[in-house]
Amino acid sequence: MIRGLRGLPGAGRFAGFVRRLAANFDVHFQHTRMKLQGMALLGSIGFPAFYLVWAHLIPQPYENLPLRLVGFALCFVLFLHEGVRPVLGRALAAYSYVGLIYCVPFFFTFMMLKNGVNAVWLGTEICGLLFLSLLVDPLNLLVIFGSGAGLAVLAFLATGGTLPLPELAAALPVMAFGVIGGIGLNFSEILFTQQARLRALAAVGSSIAHEMRTPLLSIRLDAEGARELLAEMMARGGPAAASVGPLARPLDRIADQVRFANTMIDMLLVNVSERAPAGGERHSLRAVLEQALDAYPFRPGERAKVVLDTAEDFDFLGSDVLVRHVAFNLLKNALRAVSEARRGGIVMDLRRGRRFNSLVVTDTGTGIPRDAMAHVFEPFFTTGTAGTGAGLGMAFCRRAMEGMGGSIGVESDHRSWTRFTLRFPAS
Repeated sequence: MIRGLRGLPGAGRFAGFVRRLAANFDVHFQHTRMKLQGMALLGSIGFPAFYLVWAHLIPQPYENLPLRLVGFALCFVLFLHEGVRPVLGRALAAYSYVGLIYCVPFFFTFMMLKNGVNAVWLGTEICGLLFLSLLVDPLNLLVIFGSGAGLAVLAFLATGGTLPLPELAAALPVMAFGVIGGIGLNFSEILFTQQARLRALAAVGSSIAHEMRTPLLSIRLDAEGARELLAEMMARGGPAAASVGPLARPLDRIADQVRFANTMIDMLLVNVSERAPAGGERHSLRAVLEQALDAYPFRPGERAKVVLDTAEDFDFLGSDVLVRHVAFNLLKNALRAVSEARRGGIVMDLRRGRRFNSLVVTDTGTGIPRDAMAHVFEPFFTTGTAGTGAGLGMAFCRRAMEGMGGSIGVESDHRSWTRFTLRFPAS
């Protein structure tokens, strides 16, 4: 569909909007599957059960059994979920999207119009909005509800109906309140879930750090002791010196790996901390970045890929610890992108401005996919393969920069380059 729109006016923007909708829905779909199954179970029971209620026990002006059977079928398939996954595969998310449009805004709005926007169906419509808000992000909530309700209006008019404008005018403020309330509930739940995950990860990270630092210290001390003993044996000369000489390189590698592990532990603890280290002193960004490059545990050959241009050095007011860890995160991601691309390099460029001074970090690696750009700074979102990160580094960078009165932005051309721009308030 998107490919077919290429060349049409505005097609690029529309395609980008569709990709953003799909990416947002996919992220929520991964975390709300159990909720979706629960809602599908309610629908599987509710569609036929409420037919009996509204058609016989408490008769309403209009009922439609075929429409309810379609809703029941859609919900029942979604309820099976894992059972239909091998059949639907990647189409399961698209099927869920279509099912939500039909089962909530289309069906409820059509039935509400057919029943003259009475109290029963107005209340049902608002319940549907609240249910929908628990399953999708705010942007998809508006699109799903808008498209479903729009199709319902067209279907209502096509079946000979006349819109009850006075009743709709009275109902719209209530429905708008339901949409706003649903978005608020969804946002609060997402925020609470992210904070709970951060607290849990911080507790686990602190425990792991405590347990790992002791053996790492022992390994480092043993390696240093062996290195000193090796140096003494080599200083004495003789056949023994020649035989133990090759051991120096492995000992150096052990020390480098211990340093790398300790730095990664520090990064994890800083990234998951809910409060960034305080600090409001004036620092030279050039000096902080040079310290970061000296401290970063580069693997063999990586340091040569990083170019630091400090011709326009400037001072910033904030925490040098924060900025150092921001640099660590950017370096880690950039080095991974360059490594995966098997080409390119990294440039860290300082630029002065009137209102803001900037640090621009550009890598010519794999780039970031377009549908991921909107989520780069979200907690727990990562474009890396499984096991390469928890998706906390960029969220920490944004939190750190905003805490110092600055900002961070990203630009990218997929499979070509990525550029992060950090803006510091000019002193």
